[in-house]
Order: sequence, then C-alpha cells, then structure tokens
Amino acid sequence: MCGITGYYSPKKSELMANRIVNMTDLIRHRGPDDEGYVFIDTHSNISIDAAGVDTSDTIKSNLKTVYSLDKVCHNLAFGHRRYAIIDLTPGGHQPFWDEDRSVCVSFNGEIYNYIELRNELEQKGHKFLTSSDTEVLVKAYKEWGVGCFQKFNGTWALSLYDMKEHKLLLSRDRIGKNPLYYTIQNNILYWSSEIKSLLHACGADTFSINKQAIYDYINHAWRDLDNSTFWEEIHTLPAACYAFVDNSLNFQMDNYWTIPKERFEQSEITFDDAKKQLRNLLVDALEIRLRSDIPVGFALSGGMDSSTLLALYTKVLNRSTVSFTVKFPQKGANEESFARMVAKSCGKLVDYRVIEPSFNDFWKDADEYIWLMEEPFHNPVVHIEQLLQKKLKSEGFGVIINGNGGDEIFAGYDYIYFQAYLDYLLRKSKYWAFIKESFSWGDKDLKAFIRTIRSTLIALLTYNSSIKNTMKKYVMKKENSFLQGFDDVEKRNIPKNFNEIMIGNMGQWLMNYWLRNGNKNYFAIPMETRSPFLDYRLVEFAFRLPPEYLIHNGWHKFILRKAMEDLLPREIIWRINKMGFPFPLSEWLESSKHIIEKNVKIINCPYVDVEQLFEKYDILTKSNPDLLWRYISLLLWWKRVVLKQPLVSL
Repeated sequence: MCGITGYYSPKKSELMANRIVNMTDLIRHRGPDDEGYVFIDTHSNISIDAAGVDTSDTIKSNLKTVYSLDKVCHNLAFGHRRYAIIDLTPGGHQPFWDEDRSVCVSFNGEIYNYIELRNELEQKGHKFLTSSDTEVLVKAYKEWGVGCFQKFNGTWALSLYDMKEHKLLLSRDRIGKNPLYYTIQNNILYWSSEIKSLLHACGADTFSINKQAIYDYINHAWRDLDNSTFWEEIHTLPAACYAFVDNSLNFQMDNYWTIPKERFEQSEITFDDAKKQLRNLLVDALEIRLRSDIPVGFALSGGMDSSTLLALYTKVLNRSTVSFTVKFPQKGANEESFARMVAKSCGKLVDYRVIEPSFNDFWKDADEYIWLMEEPFHNPVVHIEQLLQKKLKSEGFGVIINGNGGDEIFAGYDYIYFQAYLDYLLRKSKYWAFIKESFSWGDKDLKAFIRTIRSTLIALLTYNSSIKNTMKKYVMKKENSFLQGFDDVEKRNIPKNFNEIMIGNMGQWLMNYWLRNGNKNYFAIPMETRSPFLDYRLVEFAFRLPPEYLIHNGWHKFILRKAMEDLLPREIIWRINKMGFPFPLSEWLESSKHIIEKNVKIINCPYVDVEQLFEKYDILTKSNPDLLWRYISLLLWWKRVVLKQPLVSL
C-alpha cells in the first residue's frame, strides 16, 4: 500500500519538476518508507529517474536528486510514496521499471496471489530480480497485457506507461478499495491517491463545488455516487476498470469484471454444499491476506464478520494474534462484552486489548483530521476507528484484518434488505415463506414489522415496486429545512428489487463510500487494512447464492451464521442487535455544542442556513442526530478545506 501521483501533458512538454514533488509531498503520510519519481518525454522516449529526501540511501546514490531537475523536459511524470509491506528491501522501490525499461508502473496496493502468479510467470520464462509483488505486476502486464487484471487477486490503483506501445494506462481493482482521483485542466491530466494533490496542483479556485453531491449527502446520506466528488471537475476512475489515455486525453475505458447478476435456484446448489464452499473460500481469502513482511493484527467488534475472521485464524489456521476493540461508557454504544466473549472463546491464541476513547479525542485532532478526510463524512466514529489503528501501529502492527463487506455480500442490513426480501418472495409466489419470514422478523421488531408488511402489500396492490424508496426512507427526515439554494436536483435511479439493491450496495450506494473513506482514514497513519470478505471470489460466490440462503427465519446473513456455528459462541451467532464499533452520537453532539459553535456558527456557507440550524440544534441531537452531524460535517469541511481556515481544537 502506498500513494501515487502523476500528470500527463500530451501536447506540451513541462519544465516544472517541482509540481510532481509538491503533489507527492502532500500524501507523504501514505508512504513514509520511500519516495521516487520518473520523468518521461513520450515524444522522444527519454526517461529520467529521480530521488527525493526520503528515498532509500541505497538507491539515492544511483539516482539524480529531483530538486536538481527543475528544468528537465518531460510531459509525463509519476510520483510515489511507499509504505513497505512485501519485500522491505530497496528492491520494491517505485516507480518500478522492468529490466529493459520498456514498462514503468507506479502502484498503490497489494497483489495477494503474487506468489502463485510469480510461479506461473517463471514457468513462462520470466526472470525475477526482487521479491516484490510490484515486479510480478509488471511481468504479468508484459505477459498478458490488460488481461493481467483478471488474474490479480488484490487491491490496486495504478498508473503504467508502456514505452514500446506509447500508451498511458490507469486501472483500479475489482471492488475499488484503492481510490484514484483525476482531473483534466488546461489540457493536462492529473491523478492522485488523494484529492488534496489535485487541489494544490491546479489551484483550489479552479474547481467548482458539486451541488448535487451536497444535496445527496445532506438529504439522503449518499456519497460518491457515479464516481463523483464534492468538486465538479474531480472524479474517480471506476472500480474494476482500466483506461488507456490517448493524446487528446480521452479515456478508452473498459470494465474487466462485474458482479454476477443471476442467482442460483435452491435446486441448483444445496445449502450444505453452499455452506462448505463458503467456509473454504473464507479460509483461503483470509490466508492469502496474511502475506506480509510486517506484523498483522485484527480489529474485533463482536459482530459476526470480525468474529468469523478471528475464529478462522485461531481455530482453523491455528495461529496466535492480537485483537483490538473499542469500548464506550454509554451502554447503548458499547459491545465490548461481545468482543471479549469471542476473544475468550479463542483461548490463549488471542491477546485481547481494548481502547477507551474520550469525547474530546476528535476535537484534539479536528483541524488535521478534516483536512485529511477532504470531504464530509457520515459519522465521527471514523475518527475512533483511526485511533484504534494508531494503537495497533504503536504496538508494532502495520496490517490489520477487518470484517468489511460481510453485510453487503450476505444481506446484513435488515432495515434495507428485509422489505426487499419480502417483495422477492411475493413476486416468486412463495406465499408461505412470505408469511413465515414476516412473523419471524416481527418477533424482533413488531412496529417495524407492521410498517414493512403494510408498505409491501400496498405497493403490490398498486403494481409498483415496494423497494423504490427503501434506502431513502431510512436516511431522510422531513425536518430538514436548513439546506438552501437548491432546486429539486435529485436525479437518481434507485435500485428496485432485492438483487439490484444488493449489487448497488456493493457499488456506488454503499461500498464505494466505505472504501474511499476508510482508505484515507487508515493511510494517515499509515495502516493497511485487509478485508477477506471483499475477495472477489467470495463476492462472486455470495452473489450467486439463492436469497433464501442469505435470509431465513428472520435471520440475516443466515448462511454465514450456520457456516460458523461450530466455531463461535451461540450468543454471537444468534445475536439480534449488532452495532459494529458504535458511537454515542447524540451524547457527543450535546457535549460538543460549544466547540462546534466556535468553529462554524459564524462562517458563511452559501448552502446552509447556519442560524436556523443552531436554533434547532438541541432538538436535532435527540430527534435526528445523523442529520445534524451531516450539517456539522459539511460546515467543518467548508471552513477547513474550502475556505482554508484553521479549526478550533481542544
């Protein structure tokens, strides 16, 4: 995992090498272990490698210093900051060239199956000079071209230049774990792992605010839809895609992978076979993510997903580790007892540790943290997650295994998926199953059950999908009257049935934001997170399973529960209410009112009626704290990132 930057000016050569240096310095936190640059004149095929201040001394002696190249003629530049995880030697230095200098790559990510690919490539005659997965990536491209992306099991965002073909190539991994932001200004393409590099390179005033993004975020808690950002002219390369960039800066884009759209019928795969395959896939997905030359730890929330991974690691792979969880004093936001139960069930193989953050921690870091995150975010809990990662880092761990993705691939969000599932059963004429599931779920939440059944039946009677507004209604409240300066700008095609919602949430509706947000959060430390549930093989498998295997007798993620029944305590397997690193938002907003007022009450943001918002502040802390936080987050972003004014910290 690292950070990459670059620019390409096909029509005009650049003479300002310091531009790429400044872009790369802004993401130094992503890669403190090494620094590297390449300058290429694509017209003459002349290239120059350069070292920076943090470049390894072993390499630096053989390279020109980037600060001595201020007038170097080039029209393509790569910058790289390295966080060394595999092959800690200078052999993993980037930008990386193959031995005949025909292919150069600047790569952010990990190819987990690099050992298997290396063996395959060696059998085809390729020779390797390093132990890095980056060299495997380059040799794979030389052997298979863009077909290499279908062979990779990993995460990546990369820029690659093919000297023989005279082609610039950009690509991202299947799920889109690693972001790649880009913009085109004055006939120059710029890209980076973080937005701040682009704002600096082009000048923040160059960009206009994306009003649709503000509207979506405040009204619906939607983020990052259609590969957009909070700036109109800054985008992300889509997940599971590669793009050749031509001399007119047009993207010749293609997708190399999609989530399966058709599911098996129950007659095509038995539940027992599906359960066995799931367990085997999970073990393998976890095992290849343990490949690291630095220590690996576990994040443990006490829910099914993180508990599953820790249990497989200790009880199936029979290895010892350290796990970390978060504890809050508020009873409604504390599930430490469940995490402790899981750790205890794993015996002496788990060194269980707990962090107890305070309400003031966020404000101690606020100025730096809001700048780091670059855009408004869904909840201050993300800062708590970063504190946990910092604790792991201080204990010597550089990689963490987490349970991200389990809810998205196994229909874990009952408030989103249950109504969609009932709709599916009715449309399949599975009336008895509909009745049985309805009453099973009703035992858990009677009022929600009545609302769900009523809306489903009314929608069916009117021949309209009951799912159209499923996601909307859980994130929008009518008391929102503080957003100003907008017409009705909502133009969204919302998924309309169970499978569409599942696929949508693995993409732009949920996962796109979770991954972008988490990537910035962790790499400020830096800390690499690995998510076995997001292994593309597991995603493909889960999205072929019959819906009846995902939800059964009112239990979501049913097949995962049954697959882990022999390894986890019953209280974890059949736990009804899951919080997942919860955060006491209402109480936090109440206690933080004074410092929030100091920071945002007097700023001029054209999209928010700040005075009216604070008139309703106390009411909103109780009635809709999520909405109140979104306004606060927007205003903090406006002040720190847009206006570039420092925040008041504790």
